[in-house]
Amino acid sequence: MDVSPQIAVCVLLLVPGLIGHSLFCALTYTAAPSWSARTVIAIILSAFSYISISLLRCWPALDWLPDPSTLLGLADKTTSAIFAPAQLMCVVIASGLALIFATLLVLAHNGRLVHRIAALVGMTTKNGFASEWDATLITRARDKWLMLLLNDGTAFTGWLKSHDVASEERALVLEKIREYDREGTSFLWPDDELLFLNDLSNVRAMRIIPVKEFSNEQVSAPTARVQCREEISEQQSQSAPKTGPAGFADQAGEIANELIRSRASESLKE
Repeated sequence: MDVSPQIAVCVLLLVPGLIGHSLFCALTYTAAPSWSARTVIAIILSAFSYISISLLRCWPALDWLPDPSTLLGLADKTTSAIFAPAQLMCVVIASGLALIFATLLVLAHNGRLVHRIAALVGMTTKNGFASEWDATLITRARDKWLMLLLNDGTAFTGWLKSHDVASEERALVLEKIREYDREGTSFLWPDDELLFLNDLSNVRAMRIIPVKEFSNEQVSAPTARVQCREEISEQQSQSAPKTGPAGFADQAGEIANELIRSRASESLKE
């Protein structure tokens, strides 16, 4: 099947932008764009890439680079002329530059660079995350224990392993699970088991417990005892929040103290 020269030229012009945009989507949490939006972004990235090649050619040491303007005059040429080695080399170099630009965009997006600068000068109060759910879990729940209280009175505590970012499902995956039934009896799950919650409609409340794990490699036995006493004193001195279901804050505080004592005890035994 013969390929139209016009279509072949359009493909060569858009390849760098499509590659760069694919990298951006793969490394960031963003909603999947429509094909029209994807095409616009690809055109912008490709334009920056080919313009960059033209600017680099002005440097005498890089005057050997192919001239991107030749691609624009290939619409009336044959297919073999369009896919000549010189033209393909220009596309390959432009694709490499598009990957560099896309990497910079990924770093700026994931670091919320634009939002940080805008907030610094008072232009916006947005945090750059897809939702407050993502903002809370990413900035406050990392390296923390979570306690989930279900509607039936069952409670779970676990270490946040991951959560579904930029998704309406708001799925959670917890590890090092301890389950508490309505009678207050606790059940420690095996270490290799995970708790996956895909439907949070059955969750009455969730609390982030600021409890640090003790590491045997980093904390000696005497230090563990001191830190354990300090953590317990700090937890007991803090007042329980007034929001949420009755008794949930007190129960979370007790579980937090229990987690501290268990981690300290494990570090002392080993």
